Order: sequence, then structure tokens, then C-alpha cells
Amino acid sequence: MKEILAVPQELKKKILDVVDSAYMKNYLEQNDDYSVYEWVDLIASSPRPMELKLNLLKELMQIDMPEEDRIYIKECLQAGHMAMDRLNHFDSGKSILVMKTIDTEPLDFEIMNVDPFRSYQAVLGYIRREFEGACRDEEDDPHDYRDYYFELELYDFTESDEGESVYRYICNSYGEVQYYMKNWNGGCGNAKSKSDRMKENYDEVFRGTDGLLHWMTPYQIGDILYVDLRPYFRPTYCVIHYISPELPWDCCSVRCLYLADGRYVGEAALKHGRFLPYIDKGPYDSDRQFISPLYRAELAEGNLPEGYGFLKLISERLKNNPGLMEKIDGLYFGDKEMERLSTCVASRPVVVDRYNLKPGEKNRDIEAVTRQELLEAMDDGCV
Repeated sequence: MKEILAVPQELKKKILDVVDSAYMKNYLEQNDDYSVYEWVDLIASSPRPMELKLNLLKELMQIDMPEEDRIYIKECLQAGHMAMDRLNHFDSGKSILVMKTIDTEPLDFEIMNVDPFRSYQAVLGYIRREFEGACRDEEDDPHDYRDYYFELELYDFTESDEGESVYRYICNSYGEVQYYMKNWNGGCGNAKSKSDRMKENYDEVFRGTDGLLHWMTPYQIGDILYVDLRPYFRPTYCVIHYISPELPWDCCSVRCLYLADGRYVGEAALKHGRFLPYIDKGPYDSDRQFISPLYRAELAEGNLPEGYGFLKLISERLKNNPGLMEKIDGLYFGDKEMERLSTCVASRPVVVDRYNLKPGEKNRDIEAVTRQELLEAMDDGCV
């Protein structure tokens, strides 16, 4: 039984403002049964600047709570402040900052440039100078819906003048740090001490890649979701086809169908985001899925853009016949319930053309399903 942390309404409203999705935010507003770890997760994993996250955590730490919970927030704050202090005040004689500019507009994400800098301030100056409109003002939309972002890698020089990675920072299109990862091994493969492993837990909350994995959601079978995770991924659509009745909170229990490489229909765990563009183009790279779909997934109503009409058809059939939930699940997984609920197996994309598989062949133990196969199965009562 988790311990609920009661948060005052004014602070709760501030925290929920990190959720852009009206669908998800309305759901969260109706509930108060969140633990300190869930509140921290919601803040730290959000697509917001680190400065805002640290301020919200500081406010959260001030409310009445068990001392153990307060210590947890304090440790997370210390980790976040240390990471940002290193970025803002590193010695350019002992360290170097390398920036990658990532373009997410192409079908496959592309590294546009790799540039070295002596300071984070120099990075911000470069972004403002080279990227038109990449300077915030009071009239700017607070949401960041551009198609490029930046990765900063901070290296410390070793005694042999080699660069040793210390931190990796993920910045939005304005150069604001939203997530970071700390390299505790220092690139040398050294074993981690117990205290380092404990500290790493506090840094991990700011990675973003595992955010909101075990949260309940408001989604219903047949919901078509529009998911816009720019600047990290191009916008896309998916349809909810299965929600585990036994474990609705589980990271892999909310399943969706999505269109993959033309004629194929992919199947994935929504919370893991493995239906997103680029994710289905090869081996899944969890280190690039910085933002949870739950922050931005909106209910798509009315007509869909050209090319997505098939999802509308699936949605209508699911809503008219909820029993299809179990049957479509069976089409992809058979009776392999544990496979579906396994993070490492069930959330992989079904198949894409680049794997050179034909319909009916296997891809990592999951069947390839074409649009036509799915429709035929529905029409003849097999699904």
C-alpha cells in the first residue's frame, strides 16, 4: 500500500501545468492518491526546463510530509543542482562541451552538426544567432513544437588528455536543458560504489526516458490519440486497442496500434512510446525517448489527416464491439500473456519493411500483421 502525499491545491495546479495534454490533465485533477515518488516523477520527467522543475521540487519539499519523503526530494534536488552547476560553471581548461544538433523533420532523425564549446553560455549564443526565432520572449507559446533539438555532452580531460564523458544534457529548441544523464562509470568501466549507485537513483529521475511508466491513464478502448512530442519526435497517431483488466497501471498494459511503413500495422506499449516515428525503424533506443507520450497525448476527434483513415476504421469497430480488444490482442500475442506484459519483449514493433519479412513471418517472436490481414480477420470473425 503506497503512502499518499497530500499536496495543497495551489501547488497541485502548478505541478499539473507541466502536463500539456488536456485529456491527461483533466484525469489527474480528479485524483489525489499520489505518492511522493509519483509527484517527483511527474515533475522531473516533464518536458519543462530544469530550472522550473527544481523550483517545483523545492516547493514540494516545503509541505508537510514524512521526513523520509523530504530527504528523497532533497537528494533529487541536490543531484539536479549539481548537474546544472557543472554545465554552467565548468572550467574550460579542464573540460569541453560538445553539442549535437538533431533534426527530427526527416523520416529518420539526423545529426545536423557536431560542435565544441567552451561554455554553456556560448551554446546559447550560438543557438540564438544561428536558429531564427530561437529566442524566447513573453509572447512566445510556452510549448516547444519545433523540429530540432540539441544534445550536449560534457567531457572532463583525463591525465592522458582524453575526454571522459561526465554528463549528457538534452535541450529543447531554445537550448533550455529539459533532461540529463550522468555517466557514473566515467567511460572507464569502473565498478560503481554503493554510494554512487544510491546517488545515481536521484540523477535518474531527470532522464525522462522512464517517465510515467506506472501511472493510471484515462484512455478508453478505441480512443485515437494524437501524440505530438516535438521537438524530439514528429507528431503521429495511434489507436488504443487493449488495456489490461488485471494490471491497468503496468508499463506495458496499455496497448496501441499504429501504422508502420505503409502496409503494416504495428502494435506497441503506449507508455514506452514504441509506436513513435524513428522508434520503429530498427532496434529500439530507449535513451532517445526522453518524453512520455502521456504528457502530450490528446484525444483525436473528427476527420484524420490523409493516410490515417485506417485507424478511424479500427477505432469504430473497437467501440462498437469491445470484445475485439481480447481478440486483437490474441492475433498479436496468442496466449503469451507474459510476453505482452514484458517490457523487454512485448513493446517491440511488429515488423517494418526494412526487415524484409513477408506477412506471416516472425519478427522477434511477434507476427507481422498487414492492414489487409487485420481487416480480413475482423470481417471473417477470426478477430
